[in-house]
Amino acid sequence: MLGQHFKIITDKKKLNTLESQTIQTPKQQRWTSKLQGYDFQILYRPGKQNVVVDALSRQDTDPPSMLLALSSLIPLLFEELHQFYSTIEGTKLVDACAKDTQRPNLFSVRHGLLFFRHQVFQPDTNNFRNRILQELHESPTAGHSGIKPTLARIVVAFYWLGWTRDIKNYIQQCTTCQLNKYLPTKTHGLLQPLPLPNQVWEDLSMDFITHLLALVGHSVIWVICDHLTKYTHFMALPKQFNAQQLAKRFSVEICRIHGLPKSIVSDRDPLFVSTF
Repeated sequence: MLGQHFKIITDKKKLNTLESQTIQTPKQQRWTSKLQGYDFQILYRPGKQNVVVDALSRQDTDPPSMLLALSSLIPLLFEELHQFYSTIEGTKLVDACAKDTQRPNLFSVRHGLLFFRHQVFQPDTNNFRNRILQELHESPTAGHSGIKPTLARIVVAFYWLGWTRDIKNYIQQCTTCQLNKYLPTKTHGLLQPLPLPNQVWEDLSMDFITHLLALVGHSVIWVICDHLTKYTHFMALPKQFNAQQLAKRFSVEICRIHGLPKSIVSDRDPLFVSTF
């Protein structure tokens, strides 16, 4: 429509003066901003003369009716569900859901199908759930969307326990998704070798060994290693400790013997990178 003149025909008479009327409401302001830049002319046509456009929205009073028939597709899945709930296995499932004390009065049988509130309950049999996932995830209209959009389509009409887990597992096993979709995270950097130290106990590394059996109130081992000689100190710690206590132990056990180091490599534990 941009760059060419066109006409808008409407049966709403007030829109005929849209370009000249005073803009007062937020809706008018929003539509005025959207229509700016278009070259158009609004023409008023009474509803009686606008028969073709409004054929489906207006009641037809002149017989014969213009709308003779409507047809709609019924998926084969619903026919198979009807057959399943008419079997002994389906009847047992309906009886079990009717006796569910945790969710009373939430299950009902309508049109030969078992409903949970307003959603059709899908039994874990005959590959019903995988077929629904395939239709609402892999079809052209679904477009291999993610977990939340797929779940949003399912909750409109279907229900079963653990559907979030099933959707997540299905998408993780979808070949098309795994081959074509990228991870929305930054690529991890390559590991870089540490420079060789020139002196002993100038460059150190440290980490904790945790979840050990408690002995005399200690269940953690603090490991401090020299990069050049691989000489290591092991210090026992209680289960609860803070950065101030670690700094005191480090000054007594390491700095008192080997002096202050130039660098320390850690796994960025909150205690190592804290403000203290």
